[in-house]
Amino acid sequence: MSVNVSARQWEHSNFLPTVRQVLLDTGLPPSCLILEATESVLLRDPQGVRSQTQELATLGVQLAVDDYGTGYSNLSQLRHISVDQLKLDRSFVQPLPGGSTEKALVRSSITLAHGLDAQVVGEGIETEEQLRVLRELECDVGQGYLLGRPVPPDGIESQYIRT
Repeated sequence: MSVNVSARQWEHSNFLPTVRQVLLDTGLPPSCLILEATESVLLRDPQGVRSQTQELATLGVQLAVDDYGTGYSNLSQLRHISVDQLKLDRSFVQPLPGGSTEKALVRSSITLAHGLDAQVVGEGIETEEQLRVLRELECDVGQGYLLGRPVPPDGIESQYIRT
């Protein structure tokens, strides 16, 4: 389960205790929880974020950098936080197949993520051609209308879980 976390939530003093309590209350295994925050949120307070991401990793909760490439990236800070996924923003996916510049930007982001032992999620895939290029560039996971439309919580089981 992926959950978007806002800057306000991330910076709240009860953030980590709340995550722990939600895991206890729901019985969700921590490894099944991915918290998503934008890079601007994660790189705003490097010291505070480093300690929070270490604690989340200790709990077994995963962390995704959402909309990667759209904010201010201080790449040197990425080595200090435990990131499990980089979600490549749709603004990089939409121009694909594009020319050499578009592919180079996507390829370098994928290489960076893999170098950090992070999985890459291509966001906003709408065409077979975009999917083909992302596969060619070794993107790990895709999301977008081509692969599946958003569904309400009560529709997840019938659409995605096969018994």
